[in-house]
Amino acid sequence: MSIDGITLLNGATGVTVTGGTAAVFTPDGLEVKNGIHVIDTSVADKTVRPHATFKSKGFAAQPDGTYSKGTRSVNYTLPKSLASSKISYQVFRGTFEIHPEMSDAEILQIRLMACQLIMDAELDNFYNNGSVK
Repeated sequence: MSIDGITLLNGATGVTVTGGTAAVFTPDGLEVKNGIHVIDTSVADKTVRPHATFKSKGFAAQPDGTYSKGTRSVNYTLPKSLASSKISYQVFRGTFEIHPEMSDAEILQIRLMACQLIMDAELDNFYNNGSVK
């Protein structure tokens, strides 16, 4: 499907992922400024173990009395062992820029829209083949 004309639910109340098995991500001790690094310990091979980094940057007062946006970011890395015996790292990077005057409901709204932009089946051709038409 074309990106032109996709439909997303404005005011959605949730996004549900079903099936699969739970993978517990635990800290591995890697220091991350303003954040945490976690690994999927259910994967025995440490060279292809999925991992994620979460960071949070707070709002900052500006000289004119306003506040800058805070950021919340996550990077998820899925290592892939290739036929050549090399490892390739597939990465998802997501960042929210949030003004301190945003309500919890407004923050939820942008998160739910982001979920749809990642998971909506109408965008499969974009993610799988790079099609922007």
